[in-house]
Amino acid sequence: MSRLHIRPVNLRKWFPENDSLATQMARLCILREDFAFELQGFLGSTSVPANDEYGVAWRQLYFFRRMCHAAREAQSVIERLSQDAAFKRFLRRRHPTFVKDFKKFKKDLAIALDIIETIGDEIAAHVKELPMKQALQSMSDQRSGFLQVSSEGPRGTHYKFTGELLMSVMFREIPSEQQETVAIERADRFIKAVEKLLLMIDMIFISYAKERGLIA
Repeated sequence: MSRLHIRPVNLRKWFPENDSLATQMARLCILREDFAFELQGFLGSTSVPANDEYGVAWRQLYFFRRMCHAAREAQSVIERLSQDAAFKRFLRRRHPTFVKDFKKFKKDLAIALDIIETIGDEIAAHVKELPMKQALQSMSDQRSGFLQVSSEGPRGTHYKFTGELLMSVMFREIPSEQQETVAIERADRFIKAVEKLLLMIDMIFISYAKERGLIA
């Protein structure tokens, strides 16, 4: 049986001001929760009710895009930490196995981001003009989707065709008839490559908290 242990966290004590290591740890904590929520949403998308307004495909696209963004942001924080003098001292005080795992994690994260290289902030966190223009230029004349208009107004109205627009942007270098297959393959590879992201962040943060006497 799993158990939960909940403790209060005084933010000023755990994340002091003018403390570069604490600042990066605070960023990492937020991104950890973002990624955990998005991964849960992605993996749970296939179990939504049949009458769900958005459907499996849209939910998977949404959470996959958000995961891509969170993973990139996490890499940015990890790289910033790696350059931080306080973190370097922190690493020197860790067990060699911890340091080895941290270095491997950085490599695995880089591999994961290479897999989603074409799904950058242009569509993961933003919807930028140039990628959309390029996708529309190369789009098949037969590509189509659905527009659902409800008499109840915005709540029941959905632009379901936007899933096709997203696919055409995210995988615009791939012929349209192959995009779904490539999307599934890349998503599977990405998930496997980042499967230790949450565990690694937890390991870093718990070590940080223990070293500062915040937890036993």
